[in-house]
Amino acid sequence: MKRRLIICALVLSMLLCSCSNGSPTPARPLSPSRVRKIAEEVTLTITDGAVQEAQNPGTIRAVLANHSSVSYSFGCQFYLEMLYNDTWQEVKFDTDPTYPAVMQVAEPDRELDEEYSLSYVIKGALDAGTYRIVVQVDSETNGPEFVTAEFTAE
Repeated sequence: MKRRLIICALVLSMLLCSCSNGSPTPARPLSPSRVRKIAEEVTLTITDGAVQEAQNPGTIRAVLANHSSVSYSFGCQFYLEMLYNDTWQEVKFDTDPTYPAVMQVAEPDRELDEEYSLSYVIKGALDAGTYRIVVQVDSETNGPEFVTAEFTAE
């Protein structure tokens, strides 16, 4: 198991290093969501800051809880989506973030405290509305899946 996690971490670090093409990202254009949320056995819940100040987005604190019988691994990378006309749309980041190549493991029946810094990827104000943080999690049996947590910017 540890060997697989080390291999996953190495592969992820190589992918992250090769992802940047040096071109700037347009300021927050929206594209359709690609997220398929996994069963309620693994959840991401915002613990505070559920309402963000739109003019000054900060850090979202959340708990990733694994109530399943298998382990899930995940990294620091996250996506941001906005609810637009009853459809989740991906928010393009203002910067091309570089995430640390650190993999964490949520063992069965465990909870992990996580932080997601919006100010690192969004320069300026968010439009008022409903958003969600999207985090990819992986298991040996299910492969890549997603967990989400919603918040409101006012």
